[in-house]
Amino acid sequence: PHLAPVPAASPRLETAYVPAPAGGPADVPRVFQVIPAVIREVMPVSKNKQNQQQNYKFRGVDDAMSAMAGPMRNHGCFIAPEMVDHKWRPRGEKGTPTVVTMLYRIYGPAGDCLMVTIPGEAMDMADKSTNKAMSAALKYMLFQVFMIPVDAKSIDDADRETPVMDN
Repeated sequence: PHLAPVPAASPRLETAYVPAPAGGPADVPRVFQVIPAVIREVMPVSKNKQNQQQNYKFRGVDDAMSAMAGPMRNHGCFIAPEMVDHKWRPRGEKGTPTVVTMLYRIYGPAGDCLMVTIPGEAMDMADKSTNKAMSAALKYMLFQVFMIPVDAKSIDDADRETPVMDN
């Protein structure tokens, strides 16, 4: 199969690390210690939403955010978003396709951060295509960086060796 090349004008998607500011306590957890701790606590997010128009199930951004909120709060982790690119073209009755590139700074308690750049894309018939594209970017960043489980098989289970059997 032939794959189209990425246009030269597209922003480069990359990940970078910014160290903690000088002068802070050395024993405060860094972001690379916090992310695995958050991953250990995050609960699965299943496809429990239903798209009525195209009739498919999906995972909502609200569910991903809810799954992440407690573990992130517990470990002093937060995310600061920044839109670095925004392209849209209204197409009248066909809606407005929108593509954004979001930069997420994931901070740890020490003030250091992991910077993750990720695209999001959406279409809307009214005025919500940018919001939807930003939501898509956030959802997939959370799933990819924090490895949000998609089912119970993905998490540690005390009954793994002696599972409860269905009757």
